Amino acid sequence: MSILENNQQMRIAIVPLKAVSVLNQANLIKKTIEHFHHDAIIKTYIDAFKCRPPNIDGVIFFTLGAVAFLQEVLPQYIMCKAEKIVYATVEGVPSRVMMEHGNFDKLDIVAVSKWVADQLRKAGLSVIDWVHHAIDIEESKKAIEHGDKLRQKLEREYPNRVKFLYVGRNDPRKGLNILAKAVEMLNEKAKDQYILLTITDNPNGELWQKENVKNIAKFGDMPHFMVLAYMRACDYLVFPTMSEGFGLPLLEANSVGRPVIHAWIPPLDEFSDKTFNFVFDFDEIKLIPIRTGQYWVLHVYDPYYLADTMQYAIDIYKNNKDDYEKYCEMAIEHSWKWDYRRVYPRLLRYVGLDIDLYKCEIKGECI
Repeated sequence: MSILENNQQMRIAIVPLKAVSVLNQANLIKKTIEHFHHDAIIKTYIDAFKCRPPNIDGVIFFTLGAVAFLQEVLPQYIMCKAEKIVYATVEGVPSRVMMEHGNFDKLDIVAVSKWVADQLRKAGLSVIDWVHHAIDIEESKKAIEHGDKLRQKLEREYPNRVKFLYVGRNDPRKGLNILAKAVEMLNEKAKDQYILLTITDNPNGELWQKENVKNIAKFGDMPHFMVLAYMRACDYLVFPTMSEGFGLPLLEANSVGRPVIHAWIPPLDEFSDKTFNFVFDFDEIKLIPIRTGQYWVLHVYDPYYLADTMQYAIDIYKNNKDDYEKYCEMAIEHSWKWDYRRVYPRLLRYVGLDIDLYKCEIKGECI
């Protein structure tokens, strides 16, 4: 019999890594718990001696699946007497040699994607499941309404131009160097036909030297709702990434009805769709060692592929508006399957919160 059927209230703690996307998802996990009438707290650190019933019934350690980060979680995890799980992401393959020296095999891990699960298992870690990240469709609906108003402002500033948006950090794996070359190629043909807006933490480099590239906010400073609104206010999200643990901006942009331009790489291929997103292939995979005890898995592609796809997107928007509008509608319908009330109950089962999804959907409690 499930806990809900017993009508027993539980208290679940979420201990997230301090990163923008992780904190956003931690809040959605918290909302899921509270949606089903249980208690949830987000803590930067949890006292292992108090990590037991009746203080805490379950703990979700939400972190990066690399040695440096798992080492911080490990002592609390081992000493915690409540139901517990590590919810982990990673952008590559953790070092198996480094994982062998420690008690990492004691961690039960739920990965953020099937691809991440595969990478963590290569390092010898115990991955018992994978659960995707989620969106909040109510927030997306409000962002659509606000974004349509915000679009009027952008249209006054950049009239008759297709508006691309990039959201994310200025990080080597995000592919901004490739985007800079693609913009240079595209500018030879269509410089006056589009504008590329960015929301990033460090708008320095070749990309922002182009006349039609403007940074509008620092990544992490703009409220999440406004980021969604800007996604809606623009025509496309450009996501040039070469390596992701999940790739949340893609799902978020689709949730507000905007197609995304991206390489067809894992794990984006787990939740994207070629029907309405604008995708292209990659050429090769490169492993790049980094200090956190992992190898980035970079899916490298030619800048021409990105430039050509952006050109095609411009043409669709300007000359096939009916098709464009259809793609926007399909993106919304597809992405809303990842609403947090549908996605995160599966994760919560690993900390003892057993939600009967069939029954709650029949009763209208999930959505």
